[in-house]
Amino acid sequence: MILATKEIKVQIEIINNTKKITSAMEMVSASKMRKLQNRMLLSRYYTKKIKEICTRIIIDENINDKNLNKKIKKICYILITSDKGLCGGLNINLFRKLLKDIKKNKNKYCFCTIGRIGNKFIKKYGGEIIYYLNNVGDYPRIIEFYNLIKVIIKEFDNNYIDCINIIYNKSINSINSLPKIKKIFPLTIKIKKESINKIVYIYEAYDFKKLLNNILTKYIEAQIYHSVLENITCEQSARMMSMKKATENANNLIIDLNNIYNKLRQENITQEITEIINGAALV
Repeated sequence: MILATKEIKVQIEIINNTKKITSAMEMVSASKMRKLQNRMLLSRYYTKKIKEICTRIIIDENINDKNLNKKIKKICYILITSDKGLCGGLNINLFRKLLKDIKKNKNKYCFCTIGRIGNKFIKKYGGEIIYYLNNVGDYPRIIEFYNLIKVIIKEFDNNYIDCINIIYNKSINSINSLPKIKKIFPLTIKIKKESINKIVYIYEAYDFKKLLNNILTKYIEAQIYHSVLENITCEQSARMMSMKKATENANNLIIDLNNIYNKLRQENITQEITEIINGAALV
């Protein structure tokens, strides 16, 4: 009995130490998430506006570039995942979404991966990886994605790929996220000319196709960077919730072990008192 109570005390101490770690990780993730949310919202606004500019130029100048009307034969998926675990089913949900989309489209495909876990999954799946990027950190800069963007644009211009899709986790709020696949190129023109704000653009003497290509490059940069920020925000949110759940589970386990410990201790005391009484009776 005494040995059992000592073992329980050791278990309680170990779980307490683990609880301190999970609680600290929860607070760190919450802090990172709040910082990332501000960046993400600013990036979302910029991405929306640069897409509007691209659309406006295409419509106003009646640009009919063959790259904007390609027949889709091969899709490049940019898969954005985390480098680390401990974030619930965040990555698993992305993989399910990706596999479902691949089966539905029945096109040829290749991959660019951002994040170690996604890279490992695609290698295991047997997919063709044309570029990968790991360890982007919690607060990446857009310059870190320039090489990736160069590779994608080069393969598109060489007709190796015909469509670029990004798959990432979209942040709904501080708790919820949703795996999403977004076609970023060729640009889908959904806005009618009448619905665009009548802002007068003044162009210098310029080749409009060249101008559009430059802005489209910025648009692709913005889309990738924004999607990465969204995914990292979701990662920190998921990790915060996972660590919160782990801390709650640790608390419940400690309560249960304390109850068992107190019960055993009470039994030990009762047994000792009984032994003393029996010993006194013999005297």
